[in-house]
Formats: sequence, C-alpha cells, structure tokens
Amino acid sequence: RAMLVGTTIADCQALGDYSAGGGINAYSHANVTLQGGSRIERCRAVKWGGGMVVYDGAYAELLEGSIVSECSSRTTGGVDVYLGHSHLRMVQSSILNCSAHRCGGVAAMDHASVLAINSVRSAIARTQAQKHLGLHVLTSASPLPLLRRLLRAALPTPMLVQWELGLAN
Repeated sequence: RAMLVGTTIADCQALGDYSAGGGINAYSHANVTLQGGSRIERCRAVKWGGGMVVYDGAYAELLEGSIVSECSSRTTGGVDVYLGHSHLRMVQSSILNCSAHRCGGVAAMDHASVLAINSVRSAIARTQAQKHLGLHVLTSASPLPLLRRLLRAALPTPMLVQWELGLAN
C-alpha cells in the first residue's frame, strides 16, 4: 500500500508504444492513495493514463483536494481505470486540463469502476479530447440505463458523459 500525503509527482513520462501511467502505474492489486492536496501534474504516457493508470485489480483513491492536472496520453489524459475489477475512488478531488485522443478526464472499462463524491463537477473540468470529454465508460454489462440516470443527475450536463457499448467476445 502506498499513501502519498501532500506530495507532488511532476514532469514524468512513461515511454514505449504501450506505456501506461505517466505519473503512477497501479497494477495487479496495488493500493494507492493520494491525499492532503497531493498532485500529479504535467505527466505523459504514450498509450494509457497520462496521469495515472489503475488496472488488473488495483485500487486507487484521490482524496482531500488531490489534483491530476495537465497530463496527456493517446487514450486517456487523466486516469485510466480498467481490467480485473479495478477501482478509482475520488472524494473532493479534481482532474483538470488533461488531454488525449480518446478521453480527457477518466475512462473506466473492462469491469472497472469509478466513484466520485464531491468531485464530479471539478473532475471533468477543462479536459480536451478528440472523441470523448470528461468521463468515458466502455462496458458490455447491461445496467447502462440506470448508470446513465445516476451520472447525468450528478453531472452539470449530460453531454459530458460518452457511453460506448462493447460486445463481449
């Protein structure tokens, strides 16, 4: 378990065609917490999660004013959460000014989940992407209508959520 309190990770890069997690790469049941205003800023990954990637059963928390900002990658500029029931929990934290080809803020896919409390409005602010802004959810699961209603009620505008139904192999 890694706990970062009042810490800044800045100007880092994950290089290589399939690189992931420019600032933090939480993998294989890792447990990472950023709190007390911790920051990931100006980090870059070539492929996934410019700021952070959480995958293969990992768990990450962004708490108490933590910020991911000005990060970039091809897939998701801020945080990529995917595979093996990985989870991102955000409480009073932000993902700002991140950019990517696919999703600027947070992408959740392949049995991953994201819980944002007192964070959603700031978490998707000022992100840039060619395809999806803020939050991108890719799933082959069936509860899409319920999830859409819950997220749209919490977001300032439903246009910020892009849903894509993936077909299971």
